[in-house]
Formats: sequence, structure tokens, C-alpha cells
Amino acid sequence: MALSKTIVFNVNRREPQLVAAEKPTPNEIKQLSDIDDQEGLRFLVPFIFFYPPIVGGELDLVKIIRDAWGWDLPPCPYIEELMCRVPDSGGIIGCPLLFLQITRFICGGLSMGILLNHTLADGYGAMLFLNTKTELFKGASVPSVQTVWQRELLSARSPPRITCTHNEYEQVASNNQNPKDNFIQASIFFGPKEIQALKDQLPTNQIPSPTRFELTTACLWKCRTIALEPNPNDITRISIVMNARRKKEIGLAIGYYGNGVSPLTYALDLVRQAEAQLSEEYIKSVADFMVIKGRPKYEKKLNYMVSDLTNLHFDKFDLGWGKPLYAGVPRTTSIISFYTSLNFKE
Repeated sequence: MALSKTIVFNVNRREPQLVAAEKPTPNEIKQLSDIDDQEGLRFLVPFIFFYPPIVGGELDLVKIIRDAWGWDLPPCPYIEELMCRVPDSGGIIGCPLLFLQITRFICGGLSMGILLNHTLADGYGAMLFLNTKTELFKGASVPSVQTVWQRELLSARSPPRITCTHNEYEQVASNNQNPKDNFIQASIFFGPKEIQALKDQLPTNQIPSPTRFELTTACLWKCRTIALEPNPNDITRISIVMNARRKKEIGLAIGYYGNGVSPLTYALDLVRQAEAQLSEEYIKSVADFMVIKGRPKYEKKLNYMVSDLTNLHFDKFDLGWGKPLYAGVPRTTSIISFYTSLNFKE
């Protein structure tokens, strides 16, 4: 998304400070689960929160969004300036688990940029961490949801055994290299009118009615595949990042903040069938797959991943100065899209 006008943007940084526990537990090693410890999660996942200034004691959302339209929507053009600078190691080996930068703007607004080691937590875990810190900041003696480690729940069985098909990690034989694989990041809005337009293309007797997620995912995957013009003999894939906490039989506590997600690959328009694949056995099979196959990274070629963050309610994260104009992931990659909410009022 291009900026509406040229903006001169400079950030004056203070010296970074290391925040450590007041009473660290000596010689304690926390073991990651086999779901956490996979190559595809060994990176810093970014989150950005933009808060507007308070105008006349109230938030003038319309004015702020109109005047700074290119600022608060992904892809953020100045994301490197709004995030902490990480060491040359990439911020993983021998580095803090979390980086946090608060940036105050001349207009009175501010942003909060977060870089979180993805092996430590997923999107839900990040939300749980932020909510816990906010509650304590506002005076609570204990958080409303107690966090738990319990990574052994998603570790491989003994002996490990692969019982499900995990196409999302399997290498794909391809007859071409996608000559049109040149991507431009942009924000796409799906409001009530757009969702209804998609529903109007479906049979009127379709029961149950498709969800917003299913409609959006089907539309984006179809358009993306058309744009790429893959070889007709190749298989295109779509993977959904799903929250395993929704399955009670898996036994993850509400305070579990490790990675409880698993990408599911499915055929062209069988989104619902793919969502139904998430089960206790599937999650255990993924953990066993990681151990047996050497923790491979997910397949990138002709694979499109989607992650729905709308149910995490980052857009409602209030530190005491109102809800953010935008909250969520500030950028994507060529293979993944994120669904997020925006606090926008006409």
C-alpha cells in the first residue's frame, strides 16, 4: 500500500535496556514441546500496536485515520524504525526472548512494537502475555488467567509414530518455478458488503451458511492461484493455522501459551473438511513427525498459508490510553496472509 504523501520519518532511540527477573530461578531449563521446536518457528514474530493521540479528552478516530491513512495499516513502511534492532544472530541464539519498543510521535500518538521468539509462544500466547502484563500494570494482584508451561502435552510419543498425512511439510515436485511469483504486500478489507457479495455467488440452499473466514480464504486462494498461473499439472496447497486449544480432548489449559497451532493442507474448496481434520491424534502425529523427520520446515512452493488473528482481539488491547487504531502483524511474507480487525468508524 503506497503512502498518500511523502513523509520524513526519523526515530531517536534511547539506549536499550535489558529487563530480567528480580528473582530468577537458578539452573532451571524449560523444555520446549516438539510442536514448538520446529524449524519453521525459529524466528521473531512481529506485532505492532498504533495508538492515536487524545484530542479534547476523546479519541478523534476519524481524523487520525484520515490524516495518517498510510501509517497504521500493514504493510507498515517504517517497520524497521518502530521495532527494536536485534543482534546479528537474528535474535534467536543467545538473545532475549522478547523485544519491546515504545515510539512516541510528535502528534501525541504512539506505537508499541513487539518481537517475540515464536518457539516460545503463538498468537494466543502473545495475547495472553500482553493481557497478563496489562492487568498487573492496572493494579491486579494476580492475573485473571494463570499461565502454564506444560509443554510435555505436545511432545512426541514414545516411540514416535506418524499416523496422519502431513502434506504441509512434504516436498513438492514441480514442473515450473512460478514465473509470476512476484508479490506486492497490501491490505484488503472485507466488510459486510464484500462478504455479502461473496455469499451471493454461492448456491442459495447451502447449509450451513459459510463463515466469514471460509469465504475470505476461498476467495483469496482462488485469486492468488489465478495470478500465479501455475503449471496445470502441479498441485497448489492452502494451509490453515488453527488453534488446538479449541479441542478439549487435547487437554491444553486456557493459560497454555506455547505453540498450539498446526497448519492443515486441503484440496481446492474443502475448507470445512480441513478444519474437521484438527484432532488430538493429528496434533500428536505432528509432534511425532517432527522427531522422525528431523523437524522440517513447512513446504513453501505453491502453498498459501492463512492465519486468523481476529479472535485474539489485539484491537481491544488497552494500556490505559484507549484502544489501538491497528493492532496485529505489521507485515507478511509471500506465502502467508493474516486476518486482523481494525478499529475504524465512519
